[in-house]
Amino acid sequence: MIDYFGMIFETANIIRRISMKRFFVLLILFLLVAAPALAGGVTRVEGGIGPRGLALGGAYTAVADDVSAFYYNIAGLSQVEENFVQLGSEIIFPRFSYERPAGIFGAESESKFVNIPMPMAGVIARLNDKLVFGLGSYMPFGLGVSNSESWRPGKNFRKSLLGLGNFTAALAWQATDKLDLGLGLDFGYAQLIYKAPLHQIGEAVFNPAFLKNEGDGFGASFRLGARYRLNSKLTLGLSYSAPLKATLKGKTAVQLWGRPLFEDEFKTHVQFPARLSAGLAWQAGQRLKLVFDADWYPGQPSGLRLDFKHLPTIVQKLDWQTNFSCHLGAEYRLNESWKLRGGLAYLTAAVPEITANPVIPDGLGYGLTFGAGWEKNGWTADAALCYYLADRRVERFTGNLMPGRYQMDGLVVSAAVGRKF
Repeated sequence: MIDYFGMIFETANIIRRISMKRFFVLLILFLLVAAPALAGGVTRVEGGIGPRGLALGGAYTAVADDVSAFYYNIAGLSQVEENFVQLGSEIIFPRFSYERPAGIFGAESESKFVNIPMPMAGVIARLNDKLVFGLGSYMPFGLGVSNSESWRPGKNFRKSLLGLGNFTAALAWQATDKLDLGLGLDFGYAQLIYKAPLHQIGEAVFNPAFLKNEGDGFGASFRLGARYRLNSKLTLGLSYSAPLKATLKGKTAVQLWGRPLFEDEFKTHVQFPARLSAGLAWQAGQRLKLVFDADWYPGQPSGLRLDFKHLPTIVQKLDWQTNFSCHLGAEYRLNESWKLRGGLAYLTAAVPEITANPVIPDGLGYGLTFGAGWEKNGWTADAALCYYLADRRVERFTGNLMPGRYQMDGLVVSAAVGRKF
């Protein structure tokens, strides 16, 4: 029997000594194999941004009365009667585990403990009785996984991060006594980190060849919003954010059995999905408000094209699916200063089974949230806590990259302070 792994190891020793042969071998690898699939998992499981929206389970499109309106519905900025500034952050504590089916390449993995800060800030200024202008920054997409380092079969999926930070300039107009409209321009900063095996075919993962991609870049897009007061108790909200295409540049490092093989530069484009949201707010009583949202994210049947400076161009499969989320929340006013909030969220998966792998945290997700808000003498303070979980089983069908069971859960802590002036 031919010792293929011995041959590969001997080849690795040779190409470490001779740079031209090193590049040639790597060139052959890139021409003959496809790089690992990089897929969705970019949609926030809990569906909420900012402590008010998060505490309501993400059901905020028809409310949107603070800085998080830049994300939910910019038409909501017109509700601000005084100039307003707000600063806050979320901290996400994700946990992820993966278990492959029993077999020669069977393995289990668990993510390392990490915390991911997601800051939010903005200022809103009333120009006149009808117009409000605002500037805000927030992170609408992004999450990742950091696994422990291992060269065991099935466990060499190290780290992923695909995130977007937006800076939005928006204008809201009170068109009539019942209708508010909004327009915003988004300027986004995107970051990509993906560390995983180079070669994957169904159940087979070629762990010795390891790829590290790190890059960042910018893009631009727009968003639209509307709020319509049906009557004194019901308000309808509609919001659309266009897809944002970011151009990223970065570096790729390839290793063979943990030893450096070659480095190159790459350029690529990442398109973050559009979002269409509809929300309803019902003032059910003097103190109680009930809210509901439904969000839709269109799929993107395409690939991630990596154009290298020296290596051949490769295309990593994406095929994001169309997915949706539902959000339900309630707010109860205790007195003039205090409000209590709670909510539920449900989100379907954007990553298809065929490209699911241990560094893409996606699946059917559920979120349970609660929080509180305080306001007095022009100051506001809000806080929220969310627990989310997701579970997914990928069967051992032909073409599925990494079959097995994927489990995710985590906590999200959010707080913000605001000042009217």
